[in-house]
Amino acid sequence: MYKIGFIGVHSGGKTTTLYGMAHILKAAEQNVELVAEAAREAATRGFKINRLTTIQTQLWLIGRQFCKEQEASLSKPDFILTDRTVFDSIVYTMSNDLGTDPLNIDALLSIATTYEKLANYDLLLYFAPFDHITDDKVRDTDNDWQQRVNNNWHYIIDRGYIKTEVVTVDGTDRHQRLNFVENLIADYYGK
Repeated sequence: MYKIGFIGVHSGGKTTTLYGMAHILKAAEQNVELVAEAAREAATRGFKINRLTTIQTQLWLIGRQFCKEQEASLSKPDFILTDRTVFDSIVYTMSNDLGTDPLNIDALLSIATTYEKLANYDLLLYFAPFDHITDDKVRDTDNDWQQRVNNNWHYIIDRGYIKTEVVTVDGTDRHQRLNFVENLIADYYGK
């Protein structure tokens, strides 16, 4: 079983690429489980997301992510593809407009690094933002805030908080990014 996390800033093509890759793998007769991102679910439950996110929201998201990933592993699929990881919760907490206490960030980083050991990711695919944010009425469309989120991704990746291999997904549009990921997975796993 291979577990691949799709990480990065919102509106970078993660979800589109994840579903496209799942379709390609299933066409190659691979058993695939998808773990959908939980931020939309959090918003429907009344949690604050985007730049108004709170530590409570992110702790809920971490717990939800962990449960969904464990449930996905029960069927022992060939691949588990996760739309976001616990590290997304860290980055969005760091990026909020509420001035999160650094002690809370340290606590979340401790949770994330422990979780990473338990989650057993084989690979993390980092998606940089596109120039244009799609307005889906859920994601924040402010480009400056999106860049802040992106800068915080680079902060935790560049400082080695993530131990799993992180590959930056290249491409200027969603089609190019899907092709990049398809070729990468074929190279890594022979699929």
